[in-house]
Amino acid sequence: MVREFILEVGGSKDSNAESDRLVSQGETWCRRRGSNPHDAKHHWILSPTRLPVPPLRRGNDYTGGDGNFSSDGFPKPNLQIDPNSGPTAFLQATSFSNCYNAGAGLNMSVNICTIRITTCVFAACVISGCFEIPHPPPLPADLSKARIAYGSDLLAKSPPTGYPKVGSISDLRYAQFSSAAKPELAIVGTFGAIFVGANQQVDRTTHFAAGAVDPIVLVQAKEGQPPFFLDGGSWTEKLRLFDDNGIQRWSFGSSFMTGIDHTAAGDLFGNGQLEFVVGSNGASGIYLLDSNGTKIWTKAAGNVWHVEIVDAGAGSPGRIINSDARGALTIRDPSGTVLRTFHPVQYVSSFGLTRWQHELQVRHLVVPDKDVLLIMDLNGEQAAHLEAPDCAESAENEIFSTPVCFAHTQCYQATLLNYKLWNRAVLYLNEMNGKLAYQEIYGQSCGAVSTIPRAAARNSENLLVGCGDEVIQYTGR
Repeated sequence: MVREFILEVGGSKDSNAESDRLVSQGETWCRRRGSNPHDAKHHWILSPTRLPVPPLRRGNDYTGGDGNFSSDGFPKPNLQIDPNSGPTAFLQATSFSNCYNAGAGLNMSVNICTIRITTCVFAACVISGCFEIPHPPPLPADLSKARIAYGSDLLAKSPPTGYPKVGSISDLRYAQFSSAAKPELAIVGTFGAIFVGANQQVDRTTHFAAGAVDPIVLVQAKEGQPPFFLDGGSWTEKLRLFDDNGIQRWSFGSSFMTGIDHTAAGDLFGNGQLEFVVGSNGASGIYLLDSNGTKIWTKAAGNVWHVEIVDAGAGSPGRIINSDARGALTIRDPSGTVLRTFHPVQYVSSFGLTRWQHELQVRHLVVPDKDVLLIMDLNGEQAAHLEAPDCAESAENEIFSTPVCFAHTQCYQATLLNYKLWNRAVLYLNEMNGKLAYQEIYGQSCGAVSTIPRAAARNSENLLVGCGDEVIQYTGR
């Protein structure tokens, strides 16, 4: 196993503090005297298997008290770290010299001999076949062609409506977004959000201060409050929260290798405030943040793939659900205490939240497995078994589900399974007894499903699916 060394350069409020450290896997290996009074820290990752990367900037007020750093916090050329100061015998195997800002990144000479040896060993291992580089599974033949695979006479499908200004659609939400306003349809994408009124006209548009790579979802503690927009982050991107005007309110995580696998938001404590749960890769665990992005608690967990928050309701406590490297689902209370861990299928990586039947609030999970979709309650008990031909569980899945009633006696569970790896999506509609009523395969990724009331019919809805920058509307026949 190759160690990854992190050089943390900074100072403390005590000008005589031993502040600069070289850290490997959480252990302090070396200390070097620093004299920065501003407590600004800058990191470099040094690994024989990685190119040098920019520092993780934590401030721009470093004055370079020891003469080795410029005012912007970057090391000056030819910075030398004395290998004889402190317990640094291991530094004989690691060279720190010729460090400078090269515009797009930080060029560092880090034990060229070690890099060459590692590269040669890696190349020889690939050639000799001592380990296999994983390849993505091939696209299943059943998903290769866009088509209605079952139930073509059930629904009427409208031509898609394009919303190129929002980017790739990742959320559709019909709700009330202020105390005085009428309900609107929010169409959310990677660039911004559009709010459409009852007359099908765009009421307003929100542009995010910075575009997103990861899906953005609309979050509210309760209906009638102004919305926020959550960019949940990723391994290399911070978690960010934007307000109703698209302005970034706060962010969480470092500027490089945040290790975030998934983020979710909800009113966990039932106090009208949003909380955020963050699942991390590796052994970083699971975090709960308050509405300002401040950490409330951290719980130990390994490779938390997916997380969700179930809002607290009248007589119903909030819950946190996560999947992990064991392939299990874990249900936690608001304090993070584990209530139950179980395996509804052989291995769970992705899952979703849903209302089931006539619930007004989300109180169920939907879990994909081979050719089936399982509806589970928050006690881990199975509520329904839905037929889902060609359904394949994958770590790259996204799953969205909602009940829809096209008429009083025509109600179904609509589930959208998005295969990001294959750039495909499948829509299933199941009767409440689990029998398949409709199946459609899309020739692209589709990131959202929702319902909207029909203006001309009471107690009936249309179904909406967001694919790319387009919204497709379905009505019952």
